Amino acid sequence: MQHPTVWKYFLVLLALTSCIDPVNLSLKPEPDQLIVEGLITNENTQAPIKLAYSQPYTQQLGVIPKPLKNATVYVEDQNNNRFDYYENAPGNYISQAFTGVVGNTYTLTIITEGKKVYKSKPEKMLATTPVDGLAAEIRARPKVDSQGDEIIEYNFQTFVNTSDPAEEKNYYMWRWVGTYEVHTQPQDHTKDVKGTPVPDPLPCCAVCWVTEGHQNISVRNDALINGNKIIKQPISLIPILPENFNFRYHLRVKQYSLTESAYNFWRILTSQVTGVGSVQDPPPASVPGNIYNEEDEKEMVLGYFGASAVTTDAFFIDRGEVPFAIPRFIYADDCRVLKNSTAIKPDFW
Repeated sequence: MQHPTVWKYFLVLLALTSCIDPVNLSLKPEPDQLIVEGLITNENTQAPIKLAYSQPYTQQLGVIPKPLKNATVYVEDQNNNRFDYYENAPGNYISQAFTGVVGNTYTLTIITEGKKVYKSKPEKMLATTPVDGLAAEIRARPKVDSQGDEIIEYNFQTFVNTSDPAEEKNYYMWRWVGTYEVHTQPQDHTKDVKGTPVPDPLPCCAVCWVTEGHQNISVRNDALINGNKIIKQPISLIPILPENFNFRYHLRVKQYSLTESAYNFWRILTSQVTGVGSVQDPPPASVPGNIYNEEDEKEMVLGYFGASAVTTDAFFIDRGEVPFAIPRFIYADDCRVLKNSTAIKPDFW
């Protein structure tokens, strides 16, 4: 039988990476557990370190992490250089400007208001190779719609190419961000007046840019291709819809170096998150992280602190690459109400 902590851990990770429907689970009360999300890179801007406590699972809310506030957070390298992080939102800690250096080793320290001290195991920032190009191919697959009818769903399967250095073990992670232009019809907006839609034109905005895919990742090691090229590593499956392919789609892919322990963490985590939904899927398992309580190493801490070198590439998928007509997107509202949208045109557009 799975230990309740394993299920709790699994549900917390799902809460951080996706939306889930409540399920009936009987879990015994357990102490809240610290969740750490942190990655430093050799980029000019460092991502925030996010800290939270797991909360009891409920049918109504699922798993809602509670931010860890007012902590002291800093990163040190092997030469004892210290880089402090400051809380700019509950549980969200940002650094002063610093750039990670390939070859350096970094350690995270977290000190709570209650004086608990958590540390990460040292993480060395390894080099990574340049991205050698991106590609996209149309895929068609059958799907059952909401009426129970079988339809054909069309997607772009995207890929990345890179070269793998010989005579050394290499571990990779890829993350992607997609951006697309969307047009809506705020002039056709209506409001309900006693059950009757009445014209209520909005002054803004008809053109927006939407981003998606920030948390989607894929990982790979070089066990089968050491010293050769990695060709057509799958990155994302992007559905072809009226809202995202009426113009063009911009895909940016970042390639990260990983240590072996970081690779094992992300490999197990992605298999657990993507493998949900079938009785034949692997059961949720404890994902070994690298954070520990300095005074109680038996305390389970969720998450991972990593250090990665990054290379990146980007390209556009044009509407003309879709070999069929795409219906006009109809949405009679301000386009800024769409999730992750902005009326400010991106610099790369």
